[in-house]
Parts: sequence; C-alpha cells; structure tokens
Amino acid sequence: MKLFSCILLLFLLVPLSVLSETRALLTACHDFLSQPPLGNAVSGNLQLLATALLSSDIPIGNVYIEDGTIDSPDALRAAMHYAFNGSTDDDTLIFYLCTHGFPYGLNSGPSLLLSDGIHETILTPEALFDLLLSYSGNKIVILDACYSGAFIDAANKLFPAWPSSLSILTSAQATESAWYYDHEGMENGALSYFAGALCRGMGLYGQPLANADGDEFLTLLEMEQYLRQNVASSTCRLRSLSAHDVYLPISNGLLSLPANSFSSSSCLLTHDRPTFRFSFTLENDTLLQYRLTKYINGKWAWDNSTILNDMGDNILTPPGKKNRTLRVELSDAGTSYLLFQLFAFQNDEPILCAERLLALQEMNTVSQFDFEVPDRIQIGSEIPIKLSTEIPIRYTITVFDLNGHEIRHLLSGTVSRPSFNNTEYIFWDGLDEDGRPCPCGIYEINISVQFGDAKTSQSGYISIEP
Repeated sequence: MKLFSCILLLFLLVPLSVLSETRALLTACHDFLSQPPLGNAVSGNLQLLATALLSSDIPIGNVYIEDGTIDSPDALRAAMHYAFNGSTDDDTLIFYLCTHGFPYGLNSGPSLLLSDGIHETILTPEALFDLLLSYSGNKIVILDACYSGAFIDAANKLFPAWPSSLSILTSAQATESAWYYDHEGMENGALSYFAGALCRGMGLYGQPLANADGDEFLTLLEMEQYLRQNVASSTCRLRSLSAHDVYLPISNGLLSLPANSFSSSSCLLTHDRPTFRFSFTLENDTLLQYRLTKYINGKWAWDNSTILNDMGDNILTPPGKKNRTLRVELSDAGTSYLLFQLFAFQNDEPILCAERLLALQEMNTVSQFDFEVPDRIQIGSEIPIKLSTEIPIRYTITVFDLNGHEIRHLLSGTVSRPSFNNTEYIFWDGLDEDGRPCPCGIYEINISVQFGDAKTSQSGYISIEP
C-alpha cells in the first residue's frame, strides 16, 4: 500500500437549457525532485476519467491531456490557454490535475507540486484560482489529494462572497491522507480509491451508482453523498452554492466490474450485532479476495492488513449472486474502525469492486461526545460543525428555524469516521433543502446520536448575520 498524495481537479457543469461547449484539460504530474514518484496511479486516473467523460451523453468538444509535462504555473497557464481560450459564460470547463498535495507550503498554506521530473515548482491556491477564474464558464473543482480539504479552507478566505459558478469537492479533510492502490507496479489497474469511486458513481461500469433518485440527472450533491459511503479510507468534503443544480455527466457504461451490484448491511457493528453482511453478483468464474485494514494511532495499518480468499487459495468463485457474512470479534479487534475492501483479479491484477468503513462499537451505553457550532457567521459562509467522540456512533444532523420548522436534513443515520484527535467536522453550506440560501436569523442545529440501542441528542444555535 502506498500513500496517494495526489490532487485531482475536475470542472464540470451543464446548464439544463443550453447545450454549451464543453472543454477538458486533463493533467498529471508523476515524477518529482523532492517527493517520491506517484507511479501508474496518476495515469490510471486520467484514463478512467477521460473514458467516463467521452462515453457520456454530454457533448464534449475537445479533451486535452498533459501527462507529466507541466512543471510550473507558466506551463499550466499555457496549457489552459490552449484548452480554454475563448470560452463563454455558458461553456463547461473541465480541468483535472493530479500531483502531490500538501496542507502547508512555503507560504504557510496548502500547495500543489508541479513537476516534469526535471523541474519542480509550488502552485499556491491564489495562483491556481487566478488562472481558473480568468476564463468564462462554469467550473467545479474536485481535489483528490492528501489534505485536499485545506484547499476549501484557503478558498473560503480568498472568496468571502463565494462565486456561484465555482464548486469544490475534495477526497479528504484538511488533516487526512488520500490513498491509491498499486499492486506490485501493476500496469493498468492502479488508481486512487476516490477516482475509482467517482467513475463508478458516474456509471462508467454500468449503472450510475451515485444517481440516488434514478432520474436522468446526477447532481454534485448526490455524488458527494455517494462518495461519503463508498470511499472508506478518507472523508470527502463539498463546498458549493449550487450543488443541487450542478450536474455531472452520466457515462454509458463502457466498462464492467468483475463483481457488481454490491450491497451491504449496517456498517456499525455492536457487541450484540457483530456481523457484517454483504452481497454481490459475478458474471464469470472469478478469483476474489477481501482485505481488512485496521485504523491504528491515527492512520491505516496497510502493512498489517488481513487478506481473506473467498473460496481458498487460487480457487475461482463461480458466477451468480453471492451472499456473504463477516463476523468481527470486537473485543479482539484492537481498533474502532476497519476498512473492508472487495478485490477481484483479472489477468493477475486486482480490481477494487467495493469498499466500506466498518465502525466497531463495543459499548451499548451512552458515551460522552462533544458537539459545537459557532455562535454567529456571515451569510454565505460555510458553517463548520464540530463532533468529537471517543467511540464510533451513528448520528443524524438536522437544521431548524426558531419556529421548529425543518430547514435542512444534513445527514441521516451516518456512522462516524476515524479522524484526527477523534474530532470530525461536518459542514453546512447555509442552504435549505431546496438549495436556497437561508435568510439572516437564528437557527437550531440538532444532532441525534445512537449508542447501541440508547439514543441522546444535543442542539446548538447559530446566528446568520449580514
């Protein structure tokens, strides 16, 4: 297992009423002077995302690829000029950058590393957004990187009045790493967990799994909710004023996964319900493997992962629907969180077909947890909600006005995730259930928490001010 410090930037927005031109610039850096190479994963991300874009029903004008050639902001400016020059307000601009990312750089802020293996330069948030916002068009930024959530923090400072045409989705919080798998230098299958889930959500492997309501549109909000469940090794984060109305492309399913139609039972395991149940479907005889990785001392213990074969060593599982159970001895686990992954092998290369974060709750009584919201915040700002707990919990967060009317159902039945100092941040964009900005006033943010069969709740109050 290798650390994936990559940044993935993807800009995508399609207006409902206008068939505008869509342009794409896909860029990756994989060889560096100061950091280890990123291997085949960055090129794998490029290939999969390009395939998903080109196989969608959305008109794509041109797709430009720069793989390992961008070594400076000037080189990036030239590539953007080639791809985006002459864009209009109705155009869709897609920009993808894969490289090393850092939470703090030379200017005490997050940074990206541009390199062609010969020259190397830091790219700051200010420089990146200056380049992007110099072009007309609708933009979404998807950052797949270690600490990529820090770029949202930087953008919040740069744009107190958030641009309505800009949305940012990250693969990790500001204090988290992001990951990829590269099995013994595999040639074709290496990619980030986040990029793989993104492509599955868009429908590259069949049905668009992120399209929760099954209509003809896949919103950015639906994708963020899908990624929270299906990227288990890190926590995605979304910043947007229009996530309800930003539409991602739905791919035509050119590829297929060896194991598909994955579904599972609750991922919160308790002392009286310690069994994880899951099912999937195989089209052909397939070699299957499950990997369980513990979260210990603030990181995933990849080197000590437990490998389980579905049918035994080198024995193929026959086609058809399969139902499986995994029982975890909570008292012997030595961790509160397990990463479960299902791999299928094709041509001796592992293909990640599904993953889940399993939370192990040994106690069946209410435990102490802390829940904090800021006292006041300016209208249009992102609202951080701080949750600290010593053991895994299931929680629901709802926003009400002072008359008791429900304004927004933020999260429902969500299982907590491993985090720095056992502190998790949830962010409210200040929008109501229909995506409209909430007016100035006082709002109640309520959290309902479940410990086994016991439940408790707390509320905090925030004033949204001009």
